[in-house]
Amino acid sequence: MPLIFEYGLASPQFGTFLLSLVAAFLSCFLVAHPPSARRTGARVLAVALLAVLSNIIGGPLLLTATLLVFAAGDAFLAQDDDRATRLGLAFLLAGHAGYTVLFYRGVVARLYMEEPWRLVLAAAVLVAVVLLLRRAAFMTSAFRIPVLVALVVSAVAAVLSFGTILPGLMAGAVLLAIFAALVVTTTGSQQALPRWMPLLVWIDYYAAHLLITLAALALL
Repeated sequence: MPLIFEYGLASPQFGTFLLSLVAAFLSCFLVAHPPSARRTGARVLAVALLAVLSNIIGGPLLLTATLLVFAAGDAFLAQDDDRATRLGLAFLLAGHAGYTVLFYRGVVARLYMEEPWRLVLAAAVLVAVVLLLRRAAFMTSAFRIPVLVALVVSAVAAVLSFGTILPGLMAGAVLLAIFAALVVTTTGSQQALPRWMPLLVWIDYYAAHLLITLAALALL
């Protein structure tokens, strides 16, 4: 956050950041509604504007590209259509892969041994993934494979983030792994989901991107 305020309240950087927050806030009221241009637009803008922010500040090209990939995936996932959902999941998987490479570039391998808590967190993530994969064995959804692959990739990204020096990056990576876990536990569920679940998933998802973006840009 301090990085954004360094540019001043009237700067394009802060303006883009603020617009992203506004779009994310509006999405909170639309996320549980039927598909519409407003719902799609707010969701896509929230993440796409983070990509614009990264570009304006001069962030890593991979960060900017990954955010745009996630935004494109959101455009498809916001539709109520199986083909669009498949395309959205493909973009989602590509986005997770992009973050994995980004985190890998920032890993300081010795930190895992010098600070054992990092290994403890990594082990906890891996155990959680194994348990979720066992649960997903009963998933009957047609989207089972891409969802599970995204879960595994997001877990790898989280483990890699524990080897970086950025707490915000680690927090964002964990939130993104939680998002993937929520998708696994809700996709194909035969039980009625709580009305607040879509809101929780959206807040977790956007917060993950926001934290990763701000942490990555703080290195500049």
